[in-house]
Amino acid sequence: MVDPATRIAVEVNGVLSRYIAIHDDIFTFSLRRVIPIPGIFRPIKFDEHRHRLSALQDDLRRCDAAASAVIQQTPSPHRFLLAIPEYIDSLATAIDRLRAICDHLQAKTEGDESYTIAAHEAATAAYQESVTRYRDVGARLNSELADFQATSG
Repeated sequence: MVDPATRIAVEVNGVLSRYIAIHDDIFTFSLRRVIPIPGIFRPIKFDEHRHRLSALQDDLRRCDAAASAVIQQTPSPHRFLLAIPEYIDSLATAIDRLRAICDHLQAKTEGDESYTIAAHEAATAAYQESVTRYRDVGARLNSELADFQATSG
């Protein structure tokens, strides 16, 4: 039987995998996007990504509530379990910032010119900071997981 902390971590990892796929679709270089040849050019679906990112935020809220409940029910929770909410929060911040970028870029594809290059660069820089943060917190979480598995195994 899988303990509740590990089950929550696996669910959060599933959210992370889906988020990374969206991130990669938006930011990965592709000649198909650079050279707009009909039939080959594939535009980024910002609207679809916005909805998928919102769903991921909902999933993270459920994981956070589950983690909080398990922490409350556990007399002396391991540091691994205590680190999960911080990771969820940092990942949620990155997802929220990417969703905001998608909001602006979708509006731009619909003709809204109010989102400037300077605003996009600032939003992207803030997003990259949040990515760095969730990766740092994730590295600590993985370290705590290794310790958790060693002590409970």
